[in-house]
Amino acid sequence: MDMWKPYKAAVYESLPQAKIVIDRFHVIKMVTAALETIRKDYARALSDKERIRLKNSRWLMLHNKEDLSQKQTARLEEMLNAHPTLKDAYELKESFRSIYQCEYRKDAEKQFKNWANIVPAKSAYEEVTTTVM
Repeated sequence: MDMWKPYKAAVYESLPQAKIVIDRFHVIKMVTAALETIRKDYARALSDKERIRLKNSRWLMLHNKEDLSQKQTARLEEMLNAHPTLKDAYELKESFRSIYQCEYRKDAEKQFKNWANIVPAKSAYEEVTTTVM
């Protein structure tokens, strides 16, 4: 189910022993929203000239790395290397996505715990860690 609190409350009221599973779409949506928050906050602190150079970075950062062309990948890497804050945020997004590539639940849980341990405190990604746990 999605993460709307009234859904969760209704499930626990009628099925108190139920284990709730949040679907992948909503979790990834939350991860990309966190990346977008970080990107916007970072861009606000830049000069107009620097911000213009980041134009179209949103599209590159939100798409899956494997879906980008070589030219797009090169542009993304150049941009990320010039902006370490964005690089860290992007790498967190991509490493979270890789959790879904795990074949076994135990491996995915371990990878998630490792991911959660590297999320900076007070980061937009912090909400993801508390929601998934």
